[in-house]
Amino acid sequence: MTDSDPLTALHHWFAGDHEERLRLVGSDPGTDAEQLGVAVSLHRLEAAGAATLLELVGPVLDPPEQYRAGIQEWVGLPLLESLRRAAGQVDVDEVDRVRGAMRVEADAQESAGVADYGRLRRQGDELHRLTEQLRSIVRDIYVHLEEKAAADQLSAIEEAARQVPGSNVRITEMVAGPDGMQHVVRDVMALGPDPDLAHVNVNYSMPQDRRQLLGVDDRRQAELAGQRVQHLRGTRALTLLGLPETASTAMVQDRAIGHLLARTQVDAEIGDVLGDLPAGLVGLMPGHLPALRASAMLMLVDAIQDAAARGRRGDQVVGASGSHMLLVGLALVHGTPFHLPVAMVPTEEVPPGRFPALPPGDIVVFHDRPLQLGEDAAAIAWLFTVDDDRTVMDFGQVLLEVGDDDTTGIEVSNVNLARGPAAAVAARVLAGVALPGWQVATKRKPPGRPGNRIWRNRLGRGAATELRTGSLAAVRTRGEDSTTP
Repeated sequence: MTDSDPLTALHHWFAGDHEERLRLVGSDPGTDAEQLGVAVSLHRLEAAGAATLLELVGPVLDPPEQYRAGIQEWVGLPLLESLRRAAGQVDVDEVDRVRGAMRVEADAQESAGVADYGRLRRQGDELHRLTEQLRSIVRDIYVHLEEKAAADQLSAIEEAARQVPGSNVRITEMVAGPDGMQHVVRDVMALGPDPDLAHVNVNYSMPQDRRQLLGVDDRRQAELAGQRVQHLRGTRALTLLGLPETASTAMVQDRAIGHLLARTQVDAEIGDVLGDLPAGLVGLMPGHLPALRASAMLMLVDAIQDAAARGRRGDQVVGASGSHMLLVGLALVHGTPFHLPVAMVPTEEVPPGRFPALPPGDIVVFHDRPLQLGEDAAAIAWLFTVDDDRTVMDFGQVLLEVGDDDTTGIEVSNVNLARGPAAAVAARVLAGVALPGWQVATKRKPPGRPGNRIWRNRLGRGAATELRTGSLAAVRTRGEDSTTP
């Protein structure tokens, strides 16, 4: 919120009006004249407040375009709809009539110096009856804004602490219960990365414009969607790792990290022989997938190890994030890979969430060059999960191209596949995956162990063919046309 938007104006007025009422009610007039003065001031405050209330509610319900999204985000559509209904039920003409009568009565009693508290109360009750429902909804909005602002401040503290190596912050939220006792409603640890792992660049926060682009600006909805995907991936991971359902988190993490390190080492060896990723990730061929995976995995494995350590020390939020990243890593190295050149991505719009039926499992789709998502974001790869009913789940990951003229980098982010600008692009990508005509080249496994001299020499001699086909990673391609002209 800003100081100039309609919602802030309503919030500030309600806070000031409430404080003024408390001041007047809490005053201790010593004489009859002073008591009358307090009563008249409250009467006038009621009358003026009703007018201001009606004046400020209108712009909140019909705000200038630049404030519309912010108001919806802060208040929420259910409360806004309740406010609209309550405002529509107010008889504005009757409110004006009662307010006029209240002003006249307040002036008359103040001038005569004679109090008629019964009459003041009856007029106040009449105005209250006309505006009670509207004021009640505005009070709910005020409380909601205060709670949201406080929660956002605490989240900012947590997120900042988790970026500072060696930091250790404990946040405990308490509320007064009906029994008069203080009750703990939230108790979290926010730990920064190990100073020895200061090179690990994991952001547990994201700019609002990037959240909106990726459709994860509604945190609660994103959490629920992510949990559904994570549960399915977790079940499949136990089978992949040969672990029972009773396996502890530490056991799963240890085996999975070792597994990912081994797979990443092989990918890195392949990438070392075939050559570096092209500058700006432009001209990415099917055989570049191992190098692309290795680049993402080397970052993820460090982050997973750091998060696991912080989780064991008490930061459950980061610990859970580590488990999430671990499952993302397993899906990335074991997902069925498709090389979909940007030129082959369908151009027809597909409604977000209307996905084709695909084989169960994880799917990795990577392009020959970054595919633009927004002004400052481009996707080089996607990670989708398909459930056992062949339905693409509405939450996945996107590998974004980051860097500058001198460096090429990859950033792994969550993406909502049901809403947001990126979801519309993802829907077109999935439509391309569903098209017929994919083929897999016969795997040309070099002799020897990955990394030894015989293995490297044999792979090097067939490097051009491997780059074109991606056979070692069983990449699905559209044949010879593997890059965008």
